[in-house]
Amino acid sequence: MKGNTCVIALGTENGALSIYHQAQAVHCGSRHSARVNYLGFSAQGLLYSCSQDSSVIEWSAQGALLRQISTKNPITCLCLSPDGSKLLIAGAKLKLLDLSSLKTIKKCAGHAAPTRCLAFSPDGAYVASGASDRFVSLWDVKGDKVARNSLHTFSLSSEPTLLTINQYTGANSRLHIGAVARGVGYVWTWTPGAQQGVIGQADCIITAPTPPPTDGKTKKRKATGLSSAETLGSQTAILSLAFESENSVMVVSGTATHPTCQSVPYLKQREITLQTSRTPLIQNKSSSDTSSAPVSTVTVVAPETVGHAPQSSALDTGVAKPARSRRGKEAPNLGELVSLADKQAVVKSSGGVSTAGSLVVLLRQALQANDQTNLDYCLKEGARSTKVISNTVARLESRHVLSLIRVILARYKARPSRGVFLMPWIREVLTTHTSYLLSVGEAADTLSMLYQCLSSRLVVTKQL
Repeated sequence: MKGNTCVIALGTENGALSIYHQAQAVHCGSRHSARVNYLGFSAQGLLYSCSQDSSVIEWSAQGALLRQISTKNPITCLCLSPDGSKLLIAGAKLKLLDLSSLKTIKKCAGHAAPTRCLAFSPDGAYVASGASDRFVSLWDVKGDKVARNSLHTFSLSSEPTLLTINQYTGANSRLHIGAVARGVGYVWTWTPGAQQGVIGQADCIITAPTPPPTDGKTKKRKATGLSSAETLGSQTAILSLAFESENSVMVVSGTATHPTCQSVPYLKQREITLQTSRTPLIQNKSSSDTSSAPVSTVTVVAPETVGHAPQSSALDTGVAKPARSRRGKEAPNLGELVSLADKQAVVKSSGGVSTAGSLVVLLRQALQANDQTNLDYCLKEGARSTKVISNTVARLESRHVLSLIRVILARYKARPSRGVFLMPWIREVLTTHTSYLLSVGEAADTLSMLYQCLSSRLVVTKQL
């Protein structure tokens, strides 16, 4: 937004870029030879794009190419400093550039996987980076030219899609870092000068409410084996968050088409489930409000040419497109279609149909309540299909991983004959959550017991 003019930039899969000034398109052409990964506007109104072709381009708001930066590796994310004088670019590693000279100011070791989101602190002294390895790292971008180690690292249950930082001065000066990953919000606090290189868990986890099902939808979920929490079309999610003060955060939740906004106090609360809100984020002006002009007609802008498919964003995950089948009945929503299409994840039994979607909800609840009956049911049902196990473990949050390993270990020690259906679970957990298990100190004892148990069992088993 520049003055009263709204400017929208859109990067595409084939490397093309378009800039829209109040729905009037300026096509910049395919100056990138590969997918555009990220776009960002500076405080001065300049546009920066990074691409899979290992280049970064500086554009004017009118779409003129000003400067181009070439790197050795693909650039997956970028971020402008608050004062607009520096540009942070990232692939797996991070590099801070002075925009006046394009010289490198700082290099950071980065991540073991591509960086997906970046954020500067308000004073520009710190940077947070989130990557596909499911870690968020905090970096000091002042001082030495090379940062080999992060100030702090935070673990997540899935890949982050958004980061934000705020800092508060005073007696308890500290940084507040927020992230959104797979529809869940996370908040951490970090005090400058604290121990470096530590991997920490979120101070607060914020989840969106699940709307109560209607009678018509209840039958549909029973037929597909999906719970309300796994029905993507109707599932609400955390879409974005921003800090309001030292103890509250503004959270946008819902779906991309029906977002709602709530102020949430998060200090001294480990887990928060938002209350269902019926106040939309965007409202029409009241008919009695004559002080403002009426809301104008919304104009949708999109690429006009074939091949200019836009990249999906974090907001795409909650969109439900209403449709009608040939018989006039409401067509299955996105979550149900995904479940039905993934035939490998469906296990038929005399009791009905079990999917990874329904199984992970039951498994999560059973682990929290230590419900042994439902734990046995989940482990046996999943063992009917390796695909179900794989999808269930992938959807399971990191905080439940150690509990699941302990549950499996206890059952295996009690009855080694259960190894037929327990070992596939162990193999999938160790493979999927390797990064998390390596980062948690208490995992060493659990994995050591698992190793000893398996070793003792193999000693008394004849080799084939």
